[in-house]
Amino acid sequence: MRKVWMVLAIVAFSLVIAQGLCQAGILENLPDVKQGVGYDLSNDDGGNVLSLTTVDVVTWKDKVSIGGGVMTELDNDENIDPAITINYKIGGLEDLGFTYPLAKYVKLEVGGFIGKDLDAEHYRFGVQGTIIKVKF
Repeated sequence: MRKVWMVLAIVAFSLVIAQGLCQAGILENLPDVKQGVGYDLSNDDGGNVLSLTTVDVVTWKDKVSIGGGVMTELDNDENIDPAITINYKIGGLEDLGFTYPLAKYVKLEVGGFIGKDLDAEHYRFGVQGTIIKVKF
């Protein structure tokens, strides 16, 4: 029972902190977090499918963006490596006329990535696509 009260206290404290951040306007200034998939082209024996989580650092003419983040292999969540991406924004479900509540979070961007595999000491590169874009 003590653990339940502790969890409830942590949740209540977190809500108070989040409310303060919202009122201060801090959350509105945070960059969008993007989630996508990438295909590693740097291996001779075939590529790996990677999960990429990035934020935009520079945007040009609201179409091209350069971002940074982390990449993980889908079958190995323990290996998290840094990555840099460049994306071209194609559009989203809202642009196609979909009006359901989650449509504003589904955005399609295509591009490339380069990252450093810290365990194997080599670089990885390939193509990637961003599917989900979340704004706090």
